[in-house]
Amino acid sequence: MVRKIAPSTDPVRSLEELVSYAKELEESADLLHVDVMDGEFVERETIGAREVRALRKNSLIPLDCHLMALSPDIEAFIEAGANIVTLHYEAMKKSKLISNLKKIRKAKVLAGVSIVPETEVGALKDILPYVDLILIMSVEPGKSGQKFLDTSTERVREAKLLVGDKRILIEVDGGITPEVSSSLFEAGADILVSGSYVYNARSRKEAIELLRNGK
Repeated sequence: MVRKIAPSTDPVRSLEELVSYAKELEESADLLHVDVMDGEFVERETIGAREVRALRKNSLIPLDCHLMALSPDIEAFIEAGANIVTLHYEAMKKSKLISNLKKIRKAKVLAGVSIVPETEVGALKDILPYVDLILIMSVEPGKSGQKFLDTSTERVREAKLLVGDKRILIEVDGGITPEVSSSLFEAGADILVSGSYVYNARSRKEAIELLRNGK
């Protein structure tokens, strides 16, 4: 199993810094996890398709766009160059979610669905035919620097069982450090997202390797 690490854009502030960060991560990270918040689904409002377009134009790293939004402009992120577009299960009716996931796939972009800690993993059973990735939030969405929820490891195991032999990636986001990364990978995670831990590290390259290999 390939252990992939996706540093998050959430701690980054300016567009110039965002592009610089993406370029720095090209040689050490597998993806850049782009947090998009609309100020409605979560309280904060962050970057959008304009910034994604700038990232695509100025860096080579694959862009993993996590849309924490009630009415996401999916086409804008596809056109901006997203490699993965992930929507929240809780943000819209199931029929609308499935329609949007189909739209993402039709554009030859990987389609993801994310669940908050309160949502049962089993709720995704009917969504599996339309997704390429499941994102399990291991903190409440919308706030950086939160402590990892220990129940998340078991939720990864549940997701792995649910997926079975389907080619669906499992991603985990929130409060992830080397102390928990190995257990998450062993439980079945394919991609781990890290915001503050990587961003604030003295050596971001070393921080990524620690996450990849655990302690």
